[in-house]
Amino acid sequence: MEEMKLKPIYEDGLVFATIVEKPVAVGHLRLHIKKKIRYMEELTEKEINHVFTITSYLATAAFEAMNAMGTNIIINNGIRDDVEINVIPRFDGDGLNFQWEMKRASPEKLAEIQKKLKQHTDYIGLAIEDKPMLPEEEKEEDETAEEDYRIRQLNRVP
Repeated sequence: MEEMKLKPIYEDGLVFATIVEKPVAVGHLRLHIKKKIRYMEELTEKEINHVFTITSYLATAAFEAMNAMGTNIIINNGIRDDVEINVIPRFDGDGLNFQWEMKRASPEKLAEIQKKLKQHTDYIGLAIEDKPMLPEEEKEEDETAEEDYRIRQLNRVP
């Protein structure tokens, strides 16, 4: 982990975040997990929730501090010897290209893949509250009122 030389911009008992020495964009951050794991799935549910909460706050900080147009969050899971989460501020004309070539699959292959994935996702929601989450009813909004980004962010933060 090259970034260990850098002073963390955030640290707690489970994670620390640094700027990246060789960033792909100005303000590129990396969140490191202190536990020696190779896959996110090795974390407990509480730890995963913590990691993604911190990632969300880092993305907001990068967005606001860098006056970015958006952010990308990229997780290196199982690729290296440890899990890393990259938060990359995005800017108009930054030249970053996260495009990939689309592959075609036959309807039969898609049905097979869907069946396999469905078998592994049926429990989602059940483990949380013994019932699947239902979408909230859509609230009517005054289309003429534009809400400030910071207010929306405060409403979103857990």
